[in-house]
Amino acid sequence: MSIRKKNWLQVFGWVGLIYSTLGIVRPICEFLKKTTPFNFLMNVLMLIAILAVIMMCRTYFVIKKSSSIIFLVIWLGLLIFGVIKVEYPEERIHFLEYGLLGFLLVRALHFDWPDWRSLAGALVLGFCFGWIDEGIQEILPNRYYQWSDVWLNAAGTFVGVFLTFILNRERKIFSSSR
Repeated sequence: MSIRKKNWLQVFGWVGLIYSTLGIVRPICEFLKKTTPFNFLMNVLMLIAILAVIMMCRTYFVIKKSSSIIFLVIWLGLLIFGVIKVEYPEERIHFLEYGLLGFLLVRALHFDWPDWRSLAGALVLGFCFGWIDEGIQEILPNRYYQWSDVWLNAAGTFVGVFLTFILNRERKIFSSSR
């Protein structure tokens, strides 16, 4: 199987995982809210995810461009601001799930559009997948459609795409072999 096909398989596998868990996430969150310090756990999860990304950057990338350092600080500030502004703890997960989707989309689109178009395409597709996510929730009995969640999904996609842009500036992280 070609790298291109594997990348798209990962995109659709991740989207499938997001969509397939929509019906069970709410009951799990409600159970955790009753039995654990849920808000604290969500904050710890976000902190671990941010630290993991920072450690990955330090391990695999030597940031040489001062503009990349500035972009990384902006990225971190946007992520922290977004997490702080999100009222409900479980909605912070949007940044993780759609951030990863943004990265996967850029990686898959890069084969056909090896320039800025892969970034723009990833943003558009991430928005569409997030919109479909909310559409699916509209038909589920324990969920409902919210435009604010569509925008959270889009913000999560932006966080992933922006980080991918920064890292790709430092070291070409995508193979262009088809």
